[in-house]
Amino acid sequence: MTNQFNNPKTHIDEEKGLKIPDEIAQTDEQVIFRTPQATIQSHSFPTDNKPYYGLIDETHFGSADSFRDPKNAKLAPNKVSIKIAGEEPEIYIVENIPISED
Repeated sequence: MTNQFNNPKTHIDEEKGLKIPDEIAQTDEQVIFRTPQATIQSHSFPTDNKPYYGLIDETHFGSADSFRDPKNAKLAPNKVSIKIAGEEPEIYIVENIPISED
């Protein structure tokens, strides 16, 4: 499912972490995640948690001002970039992140 800007959607599961697309969860290649807060490189996914990535939770999202040193402020407040090494990144909207109206 995509939104009006053609970004696919994903979500955070409170126990499992970020829901990742099946084609990415099944790759043997390195995957790079960029959230407003951090950039994370993963070399594999735990088979018991597919298709979720537990190192990314709701604390990675929010307004750029809410982080001391946001690494990817342009993704704030609720976007994540996911890419397989050597391929182009895809930007996803994380649906269940509360967006502050400050």
